[in-house]
Amino acid sequence: MPTGSRGVNSYAAALLRFSRFSTDFSVRVLRGLAWPKAELAIRLWLAQIYFVSGVLKLTHWDTALYLAAHEYPVSWLSAGSAAVIGVSIEVIGGALLAAGFMTRYAAAPMLALALVAQFAYLPFDNQLLRADLSVGGARLVGCCIVVGGAPT
Repeated sequence: MPTGSRGVNSYAAALLRFSRFSTDFSVRVLRGLAWPKAELAIRLWLAQIYFVSGVLKLTHWDTALYLAAHEYPVSWLSAGSAAVIGVSIEVIGGALLAAGFMTRYAAAPMLALALVAQFAYLPFDNQLLRADLSVGGARLVGCCIVVGGAPT
């Protein structure tokens, strides 16, 4: 092992090169192995939330109309139109997101629906946690728009 300041500098430079190489390698491995599985899990989780919500509103149409009229009122749409549009986005978007088909095009209206619901919703003090969770869900749907579907 070389001694002196030149030996320490070359040892530090070699250690720095190894550190950079190992970090690059680790990031590439995690991006190749872990990210596709995490992205798939997030996509399926969001698809389940939207699809189940849409199917429940379809089976209980009176509740969907009540929600569109009183819980998530959209001033420029009638309650019936808002319910139809919301249920369509939830069911079709959830199915497309789960299938990984046209995920960016499916996630964009889902994000718009989440934002309209978030800004039109009138939270009470005991429902603030739910409001924070829906903002997180909107962020995840936005991530699906940016990242897209299955890796190519």
